[in-house]
Amino acid sequence: MRVKYHIRVDWDDDGDFDRPDETLDGDVISAEWALGLDAPDDCLAAPSQATITVRDPGGRYRPEDAAGPLYGALVPRKKVVISSVAGGVTRVHFTGWIESITPGRDRTAVIACSGVEDLLRRAEVFLPPATDCTADGLIAAALAQVDHPPALIGYWRLGLARLGVDTRLPDLTTGADLEPGCTVFPYTGDSWAAGLSAWEVIRAAVEAERGLCFVSREGRLIFWNRHHLVGPVTPILMLDRREAAFTSSVAGAGMINRAEVTCHPREVGGSPETLWTLHTPLRLPPGEAWTIRARYTDESGAPLGALSLETPVAGADYSANDLRDGSGQDRTAAVTVTVEAGAGSARLTFYNSHPAAVYVLPGARLRGIAIRDRGRITAAAEDGASILRYGRRVRRLDLPLIGNPDAAASLARHLVNEGSAPRGLAAAVTVRGETSPTLLDAVLRLTIGDAIRLADPSTGHDSVYHLVGERHALTVGGACHTVTWTLRPASPLVYWRLGMPGAGEVGQTTRVIY
Repeated sequence: MRVKYHIRVDWDDDGDFDRPDETLDGDVISAEWALGLDAPDDCLAAPSQATITVRDPGGRYRPEDAAGPLYGALVPRKKVVISSVAGGVTRVHFTGWIESITPGRDRTAVIACSGVEDLLRRAEVFLPPATDCTADGLIAAALAQVDHPPALIGYWRLGLARLGVDTRLPDLTTGADLEPGCTVFPYTGDSWAAGLSAWEVIRAAVEAERGLCFVSREGRLIFWNRHHLVGPVTPILMLDRREAAFTSSVAGAGMINRAEVTCHPREVGGSPETLWTLHTPLRLPPGEAWTIRARYTDESGAPLGALSLETPVAGADYSANDLRDGSGQDRTAAVTVTVEAGAGSARLTFYNSHPAAVYVLPGARLRGIAIRDRGRITAAAEDGASILRYGRRVRRLDLPLIGNPDAAASLARHLVNEGSAPRGLAAAVTVRGETSPTLLDAVLRLTIGDAIRLADPSTGHDSVYHLVGERHALTVGGACHTVTWTLRPASPLVYWRLGMPGAGEVGQTTRVIY
């Protein structure tokens, strides 16, 4: 099977690759790219990335060469797509953006690319209070605050496309595919400090759900709930040691025969109370607005959350004066305050309409309904027989979004059910596409979520795995394409499913899923 690889860069930011110089195929020496998880037990993928090495005898990839044909375009955030065409089928393998271009002394250049994750890690979000939220809703809320949501190509942008003709308006989950979460978080964000990134919000949501989040080959953010990879598995491909490189071992490192899951129950106040107080005078220049971040705390300085806020009332909640010690003319009527509520802090904007500077005096306050973290509760589960036979193998999780001790206990039991017995496992497998047409097809086609079977007659290993990460290396003009897949073992247990023969006898042949 003949494969043609394409590496394209959108130098002019118009959403396509129609210019001849936007196809780099003839210049490419090698390319490497990675998607998905680094380790089988992770919930959140490592940042997707690509490294493309190109020939540069004429200096076209020198960003600082004013005489170069691409001068001015060799900058970060240019979209990059790696794809292949084989048997009439076009497949995208990586979608990202240029992060840097480094010319080499040997007339080559290295183009480093990053994925959507890098954008989300740089984007600061400010989330309002939310109750009874699931992971998908929390992720969508974070994405909605990112200045340039991922995968905007095909969506309307001012001056660049015809709305309703060849584009449509983006919504909250543009560039994302989010499954409904299974766990309900009673309160979210009340413990988060200022400067939180969208990626940190996503991490907290995914780890509390125990789901899986990664960026697809097409550059879309994918979230799967914790049930997605549970259930009957049909492998797409079977590999043995003659076709692939992998090492299986029976080790205690992956075992869990005692699990300790810490949750954080909350208490909601019954009436409004002071959540923040100004301790030093705040000078407001004439005719200007100043915004400050007010972190909620109690009288002892311990952090609080807020379920709701009251609008500050002039004279009661704040006062202003034309002297910082308050001994001058009262200017409270010249100052207005607007509040943007966050779960753990608020943005207060003070506007001074007076023709001279005024001071908001110490004692200004913000009131609302408080949310208090009433201390950690740790739920534990263990398999005594496994501990006696193999020693203690402990897994500890601290999940601030979980507020229900029953949910923490259920997760602890699930971890022990899955991990209390030793199993022969392989963490990764490497396949060379040039070995055979079947393996080349697998290298091109299989991606995160697909299942394979690994068999090694010499050791007796025979197990089914989900692919949860992929690392590709392409060299010699595409003649050598190697992939290393990160593997997550399929569940060793059968879980109860309504109406499914052999999966409906709870406590006999099946267990209730977490």
